[in-house]
Amino acid sequence: MAAGQPGLLLPIMHDFALQGRNQLKTLEATLADNQIEESRGILHQLKGSAATMGMAQFANMCQECEEQLGTNLHPQRLPELAPLLQESIDHAVAYLQNPE
Repeated sequence: MAAGQPGLLLPIMHDFALQGRNQLKTLEATLADNQIEESRGILHQLKGSAATMGMAQFANMCQECEEQLGTNLHPQRLPELAPLLQESIDHAVAYLQNPE
């Protein structure tokens, strides 16, 4: 991983964190405007990015919310996304800083 230096991935993680937070803010706005397909798209992007970063729990919750929107249900766990994103990022950063 990163030529044996996981710390080299920290800038990527920080970019993901910033992008993820911005996407969650946009998601709130699109949901408030009842833009369901746009909201599903945001969740889909978050899911894919999180899965790529190895954040399975966050990716799974995004998928659950995306599926609920697909059946015209308001995602019940939506308020849990932001804290779970932060927790996932914190764990990843801690690992990258000290992989042992």
